[in-house]
Amino acid sequence: CYIPGSIGITAARVLNMPYQFEMLMGRITSILFLSLMAVAAMKLYSPFRYAIAAISLLPSVVWVGASFSYDVWNLSFIFVFVSLCFRIREQECGVRVRDVIELLVLLVLFAPIKYVYVTVGLTVLFIPKKQWKNKGAVVTLSASIIIATVIMAISRGKEVLSYLFSNSMDT
Repeated sequence: CYIPGSIGITAARVLNMPYQFEMLMGRITSILFLSLMAVAAMKLYSPFRYAIAAISLLPSVVWVGASFSYDVWNLSFIFVFVSLCFRIREQECGVRVRDVIELLVLLVLFAPIKYVYVTVGLTVLFIPKKQWKNKGAVVTLSASIIIATVIMAISRGKEVLSYLFSNSMDT
């Protein structure tokens, strides 16, 4: 999803800037979006703040963050998703329905773009069984898995199936 970069390009076009500034504004808004989401993830689960800061400052992450790539979107929401999973793991009240809905929304925001990121959804398995006291949360999680699968199947299912059943797969 190229939304962060396109916001910068659109702003530069509205301001009637030269094309060089359009490109620069797109890159700046992309890295700014990644930075703001990393800060949000740090605030969401503070024990991860140094790990998120270290990952965010890796040269390859900064390079990807300042590019026109959908990985900016994915990395941003993965930071928040993982932080939310670990915050839920530590909260005393257990998993709430609201928590499951937040996780579903985050998963739907980053997973359909590149299916390999669906495995990040397995971070939910770090939440211990004792946290799943609320039966409504368990039912919501089950429904969420079905909803996420349907959304991903609708958005990219035909493409994935054709790739899996074609003879052009790498071996």
